[in-house]
Parts: sequence; structure tokens; C-alpha cells
Amino acid sequence: MHLIKSRFRGRVDSPIEKIGLGKILRSLISAPRAKGLRTAYERPPGAERRVAYMHIPFCSTRCPYCPFHVGLAGALREPFVEATVKLIESLGDKPFVAGRPFDVYYFGGGSPTSLLSKQLQRLLKVLMEKFPPSPGHEFTVESTIGDLDAEKLAMLKDHGVTRISVGVQSFDAQVRRSVGRASGQEAVFRALEMLQKSGLRTAVDLMYGIPGQTLESTTKDVETACKLGMDNISHFRLKLFVNTAFYKGMKDGTFAAQDAMDHMREMQRSGIRTAKTMGYNHWHVTDYGKTPEELCKYTEVVRGPRDMVPLGAGACGFRELYKFRTETNLKTYVKKCHAGDFPKFGILKDSMERYYIRKVRGQLEVGQLDLAKMGKLFDIDSPAIHKQQIDDMVESGWLTLDGTRVRFTEEGFLHADAVRENLTIPKGTIKVKFDDYARKWEELEG
Repeated sequence: MHLIKSRFRGRVDSPIEKIGLGKILRSLISAPRAKGLRTAYERPPGAERRVAYMHIPFCSTRCPYCPFHVGLAGALREPFVEATVKLIESLGDKPFVAGRPFDVYYFGGGSPTSLLSKQLQRLLKVLMEKFPPSPGHEFTVESTIGDLDAEKLAMLKDHGVTRISVGVQSFDAQVRRSVGRASGQEAVFRALEMLQKSGLRTAVDLMYGIPGQTLESTTKDVETACKLGMDNISHFRLKLFVNTAFYKGMKDGTFAAQDAMDHMREMQRSGIRTAKTMGYNHWHVTDYGKTPEELCKYTEVVRGPRDMVPLGAGACGFRELYKFRTETNLKTYVKKCHAGDFPKFGILKDSMERYYIRKVRGQLEVGQLDLAKMGKLFDIDSPAIHKQQIDDMVESGWLTLDGTRVRFTEEGFLHADAVRENLTIPKGTIKVKFDDYARKWEELEG
């Protein structure tokens, strides 16, 4: 999600860019939004919960499928940490941040654990001081198998981390090698056992549609994760993003994954049935929890009026109707943080209709879409507005409708992208203001 850069920037060699007009246009478009965002941060928070999201753009290796803003861990790690400490300290005094405790923290990347332990510890210490946690907070840190050791896990737990999400992708050694994973199966098992013994909650990411993967092997991956007793299992399909090694390989013919990609729906269906058979709760399109309570609070960003403060380089954030991203260029990011400027890269502002649709889709993804409730929140007749859309998808076997409650069927999970795209609303439908919607949400949730 490149926000302003992708939406308003032309080619680097275009006449508009050469004369600097593109930069001027982006500045004129962004200025009112930047002012609105600054004003929003000067106001105290509402009753809704908040998320602090940290993007740490470093990895030990570059995965061939990865589209995210990352670089190899090295000389820029320390300047990044210094700059991010400055950013956290400057935001900690803002009324929005200081007004109430935070209940959710998420360190993504990249691989946050590619930082040295002392660097991670410094970020955690200042974050928990300036963004204090509420009782029962959730704190997830992403990691790779190779970054985990007992000392680092103990340090993370001592500084408020509650959950580690590990990118396993597959337990099959051959498949792991095809996605750049050096650790063998036994090393994976040892690392996950060490993680379980640490007392932190465990989440593993598995992927299907990888070169060399078969229906049998991806089914065995899910089965193995269940047998190991992972608290949460995410089962994602391989996506080909532009400028990744896999995408380029597909273009030049060196990436031979078509057989696996042709059987993705069978792989997804097998994952669903395997996890359910082994007693896991299918609580999200891609996620299975060991218990019904495993629902990750971080995913609730898409459900209600949850604001997310972006920290680190290349992090996305939300504040009311604003969507924005921090600077992706590390040198520029470091310079802005030390100058006391918020390192914003671009800002967009949703219409209420666009915001509403994001909430509708988000609640459907976690099995909690009630159109009657959405109608009350936004002061519209949601069941009537979506009637034809829902009826068509019920007839297709993708959704079920129980009164005004909408749920995916197994077949619907396999067509989740199409289902989301089919849920739309006409422009100008919603008249309620954001503040009124947020107040109603708290009244209904409370």
C-alpha cells in the first residue's frame, strides 16, 4: 500500500516529474490531510481501543515472495533504533497517545527479531514507558526460526510481549528451501518447542501454493502444526507480487510453480478440513485457533473504530478516517525523526462509505457480520442495501444468512476475495459523522 506515492506519482522520467510538478501536486493534495491528522493527534482519544504498530524493516535474508519494505540487517539497524526512540518519545506527549493506555501492540516487518537483543530491548523499554499498556494487553512480535533463542524470548516476555508469530511456511525441507528457508525440519521443531516452553503464546504462518508443494504436503503441514499444539495457525496462499523474485521468475520462465498454484483451492479446502478435524476453531479466513478465545486482537483493527499509531519505517496507521504511512526510505526516515518531524510518507482520507465497507468486510472475515448492527451504527438500512448482493452469494453457496447475520460457508472461504469485492455501497449513502458512529459503537459494545 503505497498511498500517495502510488496514487499520485507518475513515472520518474515523466515530464511532470522532471519539472517537479508531481511533487507540487502531491504536496497540495496532502497538506489539508496532514493538517487534519495533526489536529486529530492533538485531541484526546475516544473510548475505542488503540493499536501501536511497529514496522522493523530488516531481515537476515530476503524471501523470494516478499513484497514488504525490508532490507538486510546491517549497518542501518542502530541509526533506525535511535531514530525510532526519538519518534516514540515525541509522540508520547501527544494528547491522543498519552490520554489512555494501549491494549494492542504489534511488531511486524521484515523480521523484528533480526535486531540485536539490546536494540529490541531499548525499543520495548521506551515504547512501554511512553505508550503504557492496559491490563490484559496483547503484544505480538513476528520472527523467523533462525532468530529465536531462549535468551531473546525471555527478554521479550520480560518487556511485555505476549505472543510470537513465526514464519514457518512449511515443515517440508524441500519446500522450505524453495522459499529461502535454511533451517531444516528438526531445527524448526526445536525452535517451536523452545517457544512453547517460554510461556509465550505461539502463532505459526504456513503457506500453500509454493513450488514443489503438493496437496499431500500442505495438508501434512497443517496437521503437524495442530499436533504440535500451536495456539494459532495461519494458512496463507502464495501471492505473486510485482518486483519479487518469484514474480520475476514467472516472467522469465525460471519460476515453475504452476502445478501448485493450479491446486490452491484444493489446498485451502484441505487446510480448513484438517484443522477443524483436529479440533481447531476457524475464526478468520486464514486463521485457526486452538481455542475460541485465540482471536487475535490485532485483527480487530478492521472491525470497529480502532486507531493504529504507526512506528518504524514503512508502517501503516489509522486515525479516525485517515490512513497514512511512515517514510519508507530509511535515511529520510532517520533524518525526519531526529528533526522532530513525524516521518509521514503519504496520507489518504476515507469517505464514510469506504470506511463502512472496510468494516463490513472485516467483520465478515472474523465471522461477526450483523447487518442490523451495522445499520444502527451508520444510520442506514444495511440489510436492504446489501440484500441482492447477499442473496446472490447465498445462492452461489458462498454465504449463509441467519436473520441479519452473515457468515462464510466453506466454499465461500475459497472465494473470499470475490465475496469481499461483491459487498459495495453507493456513494453518498451515509450521512452520519464519524464521531457519532464511534460513540454508537462504544454504546453497543459496552
